[in-house]
Amino acid sequence: MEGRQPRRIAWVPAGYAAGLGLCVVALVAVAIASLGQAEGLLRRSVRSQEQMMLADRILDAARTGGDIAPLAAAYRHSTAAERALTGGDAREADEAAHLARLAAARPIDSPAVRRLARAIVDRERGEMGETAEAMARLRARTPLLMAGLAALLAGAVLLAARLLLAANRRLEVEVAARTEALTARSAELARIDSDRRLFLATVGHELRTPATVLRGEAEVALRGRPDPAAQHAALETILTHAGLLHRRLDDLLALSRAEDGRLALTHAPIDLRAVVERAAALARPLLVDTDLAVTLPDAPVAATGDGEWLAHAILAALDNAGKCSPEGGRVHLALDRDGGVARITVTDEGVGVDEADRPHLFDAFYQGRGAPERGGSGLGLTLARWVIEQHQGTIAAGDRPGGGLRLVMRLPLA
Repeated sequence: MEGRQPRRIAWVPAGYAAGLGLCVVALVAVAIASLGQAEGLLRRSVRSQEQMMLADRILDAARTGGDIAPLAAAYRHSTAAERALTGGDAREADEAAHLARLAAARPIDSPAVRRLARAIVDRERGEMGETAEAMARLRARTPLLMAGLAALLAGAVLLAARLLLAANRRLEVEVAARTEALTARSAELARIDSDRRLFLATVGHELRTPATVLRGEAEVALRGRPDPAAQHAALETILTHAGLLHRRLDDLLALSRAEDGRLALTHAPIDLRAVVERAAALARPLLVDTDLAVTLPDAPVAATGDGEWLAHAILAALDNAGKCSPEGGRVHLALDRDGGVARITVTDEGVGVDEADRPHLFDAFYQGRGAPERGGSGLGLTLARWVIEQHQGTIAAGDRPGGGLRLVMRLPLA
């Protein structure tokens, strides 16, 4: 389709989009894991601080002779809870059990209690330090993690925007293409309607002229007392125009069958010299005011095709030449060889064809300068082109030296 060419859309590769999505998912997973780790460290720090405080209070009670049993029970409960949540060290549970036994003994072994409590305090202080260091490392890593997550999210947003823009461009291209197709279709429908109007006008004119002549000659023949000579002349005129009317109807029917593929041509060995002679014989009654000169080779010209339809195509070219020639002019029909092809040339002495009309000379119903004065339906050369092309040949029009039109038909030899 001619016109504006659709812009090429630079789609983002699917692998890039999938990789970016996986990176976002991975960073989100890492962020969630980091939050879980921070929560665990915070709970561990709170539990270590609680246990250190209980151990410190047990140490004070042992020094002052206070009751350490409730404090030992609270410490044992705290370690059990920690182990249930985090799977803590079994040593803490053993120490808590040993501390409970020392608190339940009578008399209480204060030095042993103080040593154990001091050891617990030192260990819990060390755990709190380790937890603080882990939380510091997590805090240092969190901004980088958040920055990476933000960058990837921004990339995902840009990717989505790019995909959306690409989809919009594709939609614009599709809409433009469909609009162009609809415009072309509308132009085609307008052309078809114009051809239909031209066809009806042309066919009406072509059929009305011979019908009017037939009616007029019949009225003359029937008027007054019959005159054999006048009746004979009237019948000759009627026969001539009836033949013209028949040819026009044949042209219409043949062209219709050719366009829808129902016209079947035979392909058999033929002599193009005999085909040209037959076309000339058929054309002489039509060229009543024009001299027809025929130049043929001495030997037969062998080819393969449908002789009847080739004669019809040559006859259409001769008919067109006769309409283009002035009264008393000459139409020349020639057949010769040109290398591996046969060349059939039809020339006339008319005004030729305008440069603007030449590309449309073989279009159906097209009539160039002088066509209304000459008559004609604009179908003969169209049918001639179709017949020649069905024989793998070509037909072309050019100017004749000295004025006039020159039609050249080329057909492959057998």
